Parts: sequence; structure tokens; C-alpha cells
Amino acid sequence: MQIVAAVIVMFASLAGVGLNIVALPGIWFSIGVSMLCWWWQPELFSPWTIGAVVALGVLAELCEFFAGAVGARAAGGRRLAALAAIGGGIAGAIIGTGVVPVLGTLVGGACGAGLAAGLVGAAPAQGESDEQPRPTRVRIGRGAATGWLLAVLLKTGFSALIGVVLTVAAFVP
Repeated sequence: MQIVAAVIVMFASLAGVGLNIVALPGIWFSIGVSMLCWWWQPELFSPWTIGAVVALGVLAELCEFFAGAVGARAAGGRRLAALAAIGGGIAGAIIGTGVVPVLGTLVGGACGAGLAAGLVGAAPAQGESDEQPRPTRVRIGRGAATGWLLAVLLKTGFSALIGVVLTVAAFVP
């Protein structure tokens, strides 16, 4: 039965990578299935393995959460643009999922981050005149959208790493 559980973990890990590619919670799917298999077959993993993949999952979520903000800041946006990119990415992903399931999450998140950061990104800082040079809204929005898309790729890489760790741990005693 342990081999059956290991095969289930392997396929859940592959599915998790696929889910992450379209900005769905594949990491948590992989970890959830693995924990169920661990409950069913306690000798499948050590608690350290589960703890390590959960820590990697949390780190991946943090990277994704702040990526739009980092992209907006790197493109010259202010703190408000960075915060708008975070909120816009989340809102866009939710709205995009409702419009076009699966692909809409990815496109909606990138568009939401870009639009929100672009709308507020070029506003002058307190005490700054409009005559001072500042980055364009388009560049800031593009930076936020690019950051969000790169985060999805990074998170997919984390998912693949988690899948490898779980699969190796399940098959190697």
C-alpha cells in the first residue's frame, strides 16, 4: 500500500505544478494530498519532510504576494503603487477567474496588478510638484504586471521543488 500512496503523491505533485502554471494553488493541493497519504501510510514521510514542504509553500506564497509590488517599485513607482499592485493583483485574479476560469486567474492577476499600480504609480509624492520628472504610468503598470507573472513562474518552480522532495521522500525509505 505504501507504493500506491507514493504513486498518488507523485501524480498529485505533477498536478500541483500544472495548477501553479495557471496561478491556482497547486502547492497546497500537492501538500494536502501528501498529508492525506501520510495519514493513511504514516511511514511514507517524516514530520520533517512535511514541515520542510510547508515552509517552502509559505515562502512561495510570500514571493507571489510581494512580486507585483517589487515590479512596480523597480519600474520607479512609489510605495502607493506597490501597495496598489498587491491589491490589484489579488482583485484581478479573483475577477479574472470569474470571467474565464483557469487562464483568467493568470491574466486577471497580471492586468489587475498592472492597472492598479499604473493608476496610482505616477502620482507626485507629498510636497513634490508636477513639474519634476517621474516615471510614466505605463512603465510602472508594466513593471507590476511583469513582477506578478514572474511570481507565477517562481511559484511554479517552488511547486516543482516541493513535488521532487515529496516524491523522493515517498519512494526512498
